[in-house]
Amino acid sequence: MRVPELALVPDWTVAENLMLPERRGRGMFSQRKAREQAEELLARLDVTHLDPSSVVGDLRLADRQVIEIVRAIAADPKLLILDEASSALSPTGVSWLFARIRELTVQGVGVIYVSHRLGEISEIADRGTVLRDGASVGEFTRGSWSEDDLVSQMAGRTARRHFPDGPTRPRPMHRSPSRCAASAPRP
Repeated sequence: MRVPELALVPDWTVAENLMLPERRGRGMFSQRKAREQAEELLARLDVTHLDPSSVVGDLRLADRQVIEIVRAIAADPKLLILDEASSALSPTGVSWLFARIRELTVQGVGVIYVSHRLGEISEIADRGTVLRDGASVGEFTRGSWSEDDLVSQMAGRTARRHFPDGPTRPRPMHRSPSRCAASAPRP
């Protein structure tokens, strides 16, 4: 599993982290105001299980990932790039993430979703690009591809997602992992 690169301050509370970058350099910081704003933001984004006064370093990795996503959405982006955003999330967390992505796209926000999880790509992507060794090797639109097609493009040779019958020897991987970048559905 790839560990997400989180840009949170572990010794700060959820509320303080959600108020970044406003926390420093703008005069007095109000803990009460930060907590109220965090409560509103978490409720708006359907994150009811996190207490804004919890210290981030004490939270599970999945909850820290949710805080990062909430913070990104709170910035009102025109384009949101999510790179392996589901890597630390449970299936319930992935459902929550996809619901937020759908809400954003309805509002006209562009979403680039990078993942190697083909099931997620098939659920969320309208169109996408397959990248191998940093170069585009194929493009697809919803309904125009199979998982075997994408695996073949990612591998650079004809491949099947399901392993053939019988014993096979593992082959060492000498290339960097392939990824799929997809844009989320548009209304």
